[in-house]
Amino acid sequence: MGIVKRVISLALFAIFGFSQGFQPVAGYNYGADRYDRLWESIKFSIKVSTTFTILASATFIIFSPTIISWFSKDPAVLEIGGRALRAYSVPFPLLGFQLIYFSLFQSMGKALPAGILSISRQGLLLISAILILPNFIGLEGVILAQPIADGLTILLTGALAWMINREIKGKLRIQNHQQDHNDTRLKTKNSLTQART
Repeated sequence: MGIVKRVISLALFAIFGFSQGFQPVAGYNYGADRYDRLWESIKFSIKVSTTFTILASATFIIFSPTIISWFSKDPAVLEIGGRALRAYSVPFPLLGFQLIYFSLFQSMGKALPAGILSISRQGLLLISAILILPNFIGLEGVILAQPIADGLTILLTGALAWMINREIKGKLRIQNHQQDHNDTRLKTKNSLTQART
């Protein structure tokens, strides 16, 4: 399992880095009430991170025996490690989405959802899965604990993302309405000025 964690961590660190780069962009735009830019940065970051995680996941699934063989030649390690790497790769395509929203909550000062996501994946959900699953399905439970914790964290992130998206879109609609109103007033003012001259 240590080999699989190291391999997954290589791709995960790239997503961590990308999400850390997204965080100040989101924070500055949120603080400046530029919800249009905030929304565009969220969509762009999810597209980029998801594309990367899909490619990484496909690579891990297709080449899992080869990747594990770089670390060990033991047949048992190759067999269990290959299964574990493929299992870990199943929820991996959506981890970019999860980390982008985790960074978004932090950058917006939303401590509660950020805290919930922080303790979920590697904390409460993983510990619960490790304690429960092996009692029922043995070694498969150990292999599936992290992927199941990841999957549940992604579902939790989806629910929290839905709520924050509604908030951002609501503020964006208000901002667009105010901008339209200001544009109309400016056009009217310009028309009156031209009529006087």
